[in-house]
Amino acid sequence: VNLLNYNLDAIIIWPCSGMNNIDILSIFVIKNIPVVFLDRRPQGFNDILVTTNNFKAMKDLLNKIIAEGYTKIATTILPEQSLPEQNRFNGYITALLENNIPLKGEYILGSSDLFRKYYKKTSKQRLDFLIDYNDFLIDKYLKLTDKPEVICCPNDNDALNLLYRFKNRF
Repeated sequence: VNLLNYNLDAIIIWPCSGMNNIDILSIFVIKNIPVVFLDRRPQGFNDILVTTNNFKAMKDLLNKIIAEGYTKIATTILPEQSLPEQNRFNGYITALLENNIPLKGEYILGSSDLFRKYYKKTSKQRLDFLIDYNDFLIDKYLKLTDKPEVICCPNDNDALNLLYRFKNRF
């Protein structure tokens, strides 16, 4: 489907990752078709962005979890993911430090090396990869001698996928 054939007045886009489809997006800009991005904006585009304060949202979430008495809090967020995930990761770290909870490297369950491979795959391969990646996260969790009480995921999709894999493994 070629969206340019539909005489669009504007377009709202939720970009899934980095620089995908920048060739198409650039045509919208050149043709003066307004673009509104949801959650994240590809690098180099200054169009309207509708988002949330991801740093504050994660920090507030962790403060609530800590107020409930939990201090062993792991995450699957990786700092080199998209800007929203980076902001969530920073909120995670800030909340722990402001509550005098030491950071533990082993509680950052994600793998940068594995995650980079995700972007080199086709859509179908990505689905299979996510299953393998969640199994990797579970294996890493199970190997910890001092297990976290909470695992914080960067988004609801990742949380549901991880829960699904946990459920299917046990």
